[in-house]
Amino acid sequence: MVGHVDVGAIRSFGLDQVVILDGSDRYVTGVAVSETGKWAAEVRQRDIGNDNSALDISAFAGSAANNYIFSLRVDSAARAGYRQFVNSRLPANSKDVPSIKEDLRDLVIRATRVSYVARSIHDAIPTGNNYQTLMLDSTLRQGGRQSRERFLYLIDLVGKTVLDIGANTGENARIVRKLGASLVDGYEYDPYFVEIGRVVNALSGMTRVSLFQGDCTRPELFKGMKYDVVLALSVWVYMQDTIEQIAEITDVMVFESHTLDHGIEFYYQPILKHFPHAISLGYSDMPADPHKSRMVVVFGKDKATIDKMVNRQFLQVRPYFDNKFIQRHGKLSKAEILQLADHCYAKHACKPCYDGADYVYGTDVYFEVFLAGLHQFAENEGKIEGLVRPDNLYLGFLLEGIKKKQIDQNLRKFCENPEWMIRKISNKYEDAFRILNGYVDQIAPVEIVPHPAGKLSFTTTEGRGINCEIFDGHHRFFLCELAGVEKIHFTLNDGKVDVIPQRFTRTVAANYTLDIE
Repeated sequence: MVGHVDVGAIRSFGLDQVVILDGSDRYVTGVAVSETGKWAAEVRQRDIGNDNSALDISAFAGSAANNYIFSLRVDSAARAGYRQFVNSRLPANSKDVPSIKEDLRDLVIRATRVSYVARSIHDAIPTGNNYQTLMLDSTLRQGGRQSRERFLYLIDLVGKTVLDIGANTGENARIVRKLGASLVDGYEYDPYFVEIGRVVNALSGMTRVSLFQGDCTRPELFKGMKYDVVLALSVWVYMQDTIEQIAEITDVMVFESHTLDHGIEFYYQPILKHFPHAISLGYSDMPADPHKSRMVVVFGKDKATIDKMVNRQFLQVRPYFDNKFIQRHGKLSKAEILQLADHCYAKHACKPCYDGADYVYGTDVYFEVFLAGLHQFAENEGKIEGLVRPDNLYLGFLLEGIKKKQIDQNLRKFCENPEWMIRKISNKYEDAFRILNGYVDQIAPVEIVPHPAGKLSFTTTEGRGINCEIFDGHHRFFLCELAGVEKIHFTLNDGKVDVIPQRFTRTVAANYTLDIE
């Protein structure tokens, strides 16, 4: 048998071997993958089982760096040829191997269809059934929340012990185990969700993942515990009173906020007291209403530790177009930038209107008005729920530009929902002060949609050039340029929804009916 593994996947996931399994997922043979992705495996008589499960095969690429095996496509002709080869060697009375996998899968799907709403012990907060998206062998059971694997895979969890707080049905616990964690314990208050998660563990053959009923609002739950990493994904409302105990049992916490109605400062201030360093992995949800966004952050007690754990890419911070404003002002200190912002405010405070060209990002006027708005927002620096005022110059400038159709009309929905625009601009200025205070790691990575003919050109810190047409992060990048920041972390959006490749033969639609907060 011969095949090929995508070279990009080899680089991304450290794939170094291919394993062949039969129809009952028994090991048949394994072989190393070359640097070019080619592999060739020989199947001998001794490798073949003596029952009908031996007639079918699946191929997977694997890595010593984690516990995932990645499905490879097996050509139908190759599958038929293999079946013929095996059939000629099977005993005449070979039998089918019974399995309860389908029964377990159907049991989980039926269980997640039950019309049930859990109520937390804290304020009776509702969580509907079918909250998590579940990988049920070859079936994807969609849930109210999409998988967070694209963030978790950025973190080096190999050999780590992990505690998952508010584990629900344990999908995140299983993902981090696949990503190399040596042991994962998950605590969930609702016993029904724990039961479902345990069945999923059995279906997937998941070892060293244990799910327990437990209440993370109780400080005594954490007594005697010690873990390398704690997962706390969208559970702040339950753990806010036990953050001190959580900080005593771990040095690293992978955190996802609830919706950002109050801004990210609402979470940073109380958590940074216990975990003084943070790396934002980006927004996990990005609906039209910025209040409903969420962010994933890795918190740590030691900066070097989380820097080493998180796999990031960086761009060199240098102009990606002919930026006259940056050329004139160069690299400034925080005090100098705030002084410049004050000057811009004085210049534009009484300006009645602007020409169409002034609204274009990259013009002197645009940057000046943006900084004028920063000057007005400065009174909110470090405040939780600090919002731009309705008289903010930049806010008014944007709204007017949208109405005049001089600014991206995709933003028109923000004119129709003024509170959305206020939250959006406030987020920009919160990011600005994090940059000016030297906490670039705490802002979301900028995002690039690569295009070979793109007019915007960036260079990574490794010297690789990237062209694009779509770039999310202009204002963050501009502030970094102005403040003399040398590099900024980024993500590539190549249109792929799932970072971890999976092959599902069946997808079951979600039936989650509650609004997720």
